[in-house]
Amino acid sequence: MKKFNPNHLHKLDSPKRREILPPDLPVKLFGFEPDSHIVDFGCGSGYFSVELAKAIGPNGLLYALDQRIEMLDALTERMESQGLENFRRLQNHEHEIPLGRSSVHGVFMATVYHELISPPLILREVTRVLKPGGRLMVIDWRPIEEEMGPELHHRIAPESVIQAAQEAGLEFCGEIGLHNSF
Repeated sequence: MKKFNPNHLHKLDSPKRREILPPDLPVKLFGFEPDSHIVDFGCGSGYFSVELAKAIGPNGLLYALDQRIEMLDALTERMESQGLENFRRLQNHEHEIPLGRSSVHGVFMATVYHELISPPLILREVTRVLKPGGRLMVIDWRPIEEEMGPELHHRIAPESVIQAAQEAGLEFCGEIGLHNSF
């Protein structure tokens, strides 16, 4: 995965981002159950993590994964400022999710897929860690030119994500268009 520059941390919580991609959106769309074990893959500073942790409740567990310690430090600060303790921060490396087989109910990936160096390897890892019936939710930039987000050549068509997920053994459940960007 390409590494996000921590000097741009402020961009992850900008008013514009909150407008087009509210942090509670995954909870509303995914329907996380209380007591679930969920992975926030590429969690960054925890923009979505707070709402995810609240949704799964004190008996649930959020695994917040990122490659950068600086991001995990920012995440920890954010979670602790909200009084949330139902999370574990995990530093991951290029192609691994450091969890056991069939250990989580869901994997959430927001604005990260386009940065993956080898999506098939990560998707196989997602398949490995998901419990039977577990779900993957991917939110990422559509391949349209716009001011916010990555350059056009870094954006991925939803059909490509779906195909790669199916090739990794995941079943396609549906697509929800969010804003024009996602």
